Amino acid sequence: MQRDPELPENIRDYNYSEDKEWSREELDIFEKSLLDYGKDFPRVSDKVRTKTTADCVKFYQQWKKKYSVDYDRIKNIWKKRETAFTLNLLKNVPPPVNDNPLFPSTASSLKSESLLNPCDIVSSL
Repeated sequence: MQRDPELPENIRDYNYSEDKEWSREELDIFEKSLLDYGKDFPRVSDKVRTKTTADCVKFYQQWKKKYSVDYDRIKNIWKKRETAFTLNLLKNVPPPVNDNPLFPSTASSLKSESLLNPCDIVSSL
């Protein structure tokens, strides 16, 4: 059987960790960690050190509204990184193979003699 959680002696004076102010240093580390790790809050809290993962998640929810300019800046960097990553992956994808002469798959097959004349197709029907 689980024990009930222990409450502070004077519950009215208890400071909840999410209500505590964040120092400028903690905020700077938080923002840099968001840049480095995204929303991986366990890693963010490891870098902040003075806050728990739950503190970082709760603070993030408030921070992105209060510091919307900083949030937008970081979000744009995330998008640029994701786009660059996707483009890098696409570089390694081979071009599609297409044997249909009406829709050549490569620029080299765009020679005029390799294309069929639409009139020839219709007359052959």
